[in-house]
Amino acid sequence: SSAQISFSIWNDTIPETFYSGDTLVIPLTVESLTAHSLPSGASFNREAWIELIVYNNNEILYSSGVVNNDENLDYPDDDLLLFSSLLYDENGALTSNITDMFSMDNFSLNAYQERFKYYNVFIPENISGEIEIVARFLFRPFKPDFIFQHHPEFINNLPIFEISSI
Repeated sequence: SSAQISFSIWNDTIPETFYSGDTLVIPLTVESLTAHSLPSGASFNREAWIELIVYNNNEILYSSGVVNNDENLDYPDDDLLLFSSLLYDENGALTSNITDMFSMDNFSLNAYQERFKYYNVFIPENISGEIEIVARFLFRPFKPDFIFQHHPEFINNLPIFEISSI
């Protein structure tokens, strides 16, 4: 109940009809319903993100943010909507050690804030039928890199929680 997601940005919604060969524009809003940032606490070791999958006849046409509990997110993915903090050492390399931190990027979702994202998904020419779009706002209390560095024996216990889905 800490956040909700919707397939809209202001008055933009998913079109009811589109055709193969088109680019489907998927508007998504993530809204915080809580009085603290998401993730809160040690946000440099925690992460929340949007997992978006577009299906046609149970076949994946597009995905972003899809990982298993022991996999790192694909940070270079331009479509990854990430809520976390990233720490950098003095050489600009990512670090999970707070004592090595020289600078930080904070991508947390602030209290009662909304974040917007447009996904552009090309619909191939050779398909027909309905398109199913599934979005989930996910959270895990530790990034897998941190677990691998400090307690690799617990990596299979790292949960991924669903905050909201549509």
